[in-house]
Amino acid sequence: MIAYLDCPMGIAGDMAVGALLDLGFPIEEIAPRVRALGIEGLEVSAEKATRAGIGGMRYRVQAPPEREHRGLAEIRAILGRADLPPKAHALALDVFERLAKAEAKIHGIPVESVHFHEVGAADALADVVGFALAWTGLGIGAAWVSPLPWTKGLVEAAHGSMPVPAPATVELLRGFAWEPSPVEGELVTPTGAAIVAAVSKPGEPPAFTLEKAGFGAGTRDVPGRPNLARVVLAKTGAGIGAESGRAVLVEANLDDMSPELVGALVERLRGAALDVWTTPVQMKKGRPGVVVSALAEEGRVDAVASILFRESTTIGLRTSRVERRILDRELVTVETEYGSIRVKIARLAGEVVNAAPEFEDVRAAAEKAGVPVKTVMAAAQRSTP
Repeated sequence: MIAYLDCPMGIAGDMAVGALLDLGFPIEEIAPRVRALGIEGLEVSAEKATRAGIGGMRYRVQAPPEREHRGLAEIRAILGRADLPPKAHALALDVFERLAKAEAKIHGIPVESVHFHEVGAADALADVVGFALAWTGLGIGAAWVSPLPWTKGLVEAAHGSMPVPAPATVELLRGFAWEPSPVEGELVTPTGAAIVAAVSKPGEPPAFTLEKAGFGAGTRDVPGRPNLARVVLAKTGAGIGAESGRAVLVEANLDDMSPELVGALVERLRGAALDVWTTPVQMKKGRPGVVVSALAEEGRVDAVASILFRESTTIGLRTSRVERRILDRELVTVETEYGSIRVKIARLAGEVVNAAPEFEDVRAAAEKAGVPVKTVMAAAQRSTP
């Protein structure tokens, strides 16, 4: 199950939890764990809410007034008291560690010296714990997020007035897409930003089959705009192969470069790309040439492009987004009369559809035994379960 976080009106911790409650996660699974945090007077509840005519769930947090500013060590201790399920505990801690690293970078201090202000308060703890319980409880895997709204104005914080989005929010969401918004005020909070950074990646999801959607209501009404965050649950692919998301195909045409340099370029690209290959082509004026193609993760496109420009004679390249499907794979070791050989197993819906011995293992065993490579290859295939 994958998720798409649709956040045209931003996201805060309570909105994220509300959307997951609207998807069906029970508040009864959250409330006792929040009480177990050991903060007197901290309670949570859920209620139906409507924003601009669209219904969703409101996650309400009743928190006592506080003056203390908690550090990361104290946050860790509080989370430990709640006896959260392992996955939920790991996610909640990840969110706070991301917040701490962002604050440390902004203020130029060590992470352990950070004292949380608003994001360390009791209500933020209830938001993060509630989200971690619901997200992991729903069994969500990969997730993507829509462009986030870049607003204007100021927000009051412990350090005084700050521009929005807040500096911590901007630091947390480096690499994520933003869109200018005419709305004034804070729409993406630091807690919401840390949640997004912890569970999702920027960019468009692969093609999916929509299962259901949940809406989390924000605190305020925004005239003419639904102050809601939507979480869409979906399945990917059509059942043939596992969907692994989108990648970017980066290509360059070369007709004035020696084969030796092309070979060196390909080897250099292999360190940055998912796959690299070349295709012989005929260029203008009948010149023989080669197309160098590299398949890259979205976050590695710049690295691949830099290698192409630095290591080849091209002065331009092209990119296109593609969808990938891959089979479930694992590397196993089999025992043969020639020694241990690693074999890559590929499965479709649990059925083994391909088994490929690692060639370097096969070649080394063949040289040691003084037999043909194909003999060891056949032995490894026979020994594969």
